[in-house]
Amino acid sequence: MTKDQLTDLLVHLELTRDGDAFRPPPGFGVIVYLGVDREPLVIDHITKLEVAGPHVILTTQKKGLVEKFGAPVETVRTVHVFTNGK
Repeated sequence: MTKDQLTDLLVHLELTRDGDAFRPPPGFGVIVYLGVDREPLVIDHITKLEVAGPHVILTTQKKGLVEKFGAPVETVRTVHVFTNGK
């Protein structure tokens, strides 16, 4: 996936946009699948996605623990947006 394709996808999935940063709207969750090896790397509990040049920066939060993952944009295989039932 290219930077333009990823940005277009995030807009169409109706994530809230602020410049190069995207956040799930209230009541929604996001999971990103990265193709970095034979099996996809699954990143869940995403609170922010940043499309920073040739990279995507994924910020996650679970039980107060905040983590950031960085990967080349072309490794993004799919973005899953869902209602989290809250």
